[in-house]
Amino acid sequence: ALSSGQNSSLSQVNEYTRYYPLKEGNVWVYYVGTSFGPPYKLRKAVTTTLVTGGHKYYYINGYYHYRVDSLSANVYQYYPTGGCPWSNNERMIDSLSMRLNDTAWRNCGTSLFTCIDTNIRTVFTNQVRTKHFRYYGEGNVGNVYARDIGIVSAYGGSGQNFYAMELLG
Repeated sequence: ALSSGQNSSLSQVNEYTRYYPLKEGNVWVYYVGTSFGPPYKLRKAVTTTLVTGGHKYYYINGYYHYRVDSLSANVYQYYPTGGCPWSNNERMIDSLSMRLNDTAWRNCGTSLFTCIDTNIRTVFTNQVRTKHFRYYGEGNVGNVYARDIGIVSAYGGSGQNFYAMELLG
């Protein structure tokens, strides 16, 4: 076997983790429009971390704890009382390694999602690679992730109720 003299137990990081850069102190501000009230600004920030079960999760204020697996680039949400049988205390909500038209199960196999777009978009005057995921069985729901930025757009709803949010900064 060849040896480079470096510690071979260090794992490689999947480049797709860059689509959701979670770090304490990160802040995203969104413009949110809804069918059930006036538009408003929403500030999401990574405020703290939680280390449990050998994983480090990042808390986004008012929401949940998330982590991006460094090998698979799967996005997991921490569920202390309701994880999946094969993934104790967490549920996969996205897979950033998916390619265009790939489909996978999310939320412990209760719903499907598909990568429906991998185009380059303009975000704050910069051209960046994005991934757009559409979730099935949850109404009309989706997220758009931009490389080195995170979620730049999200939408959801069914029937008369919907929301859409776009990153402002």
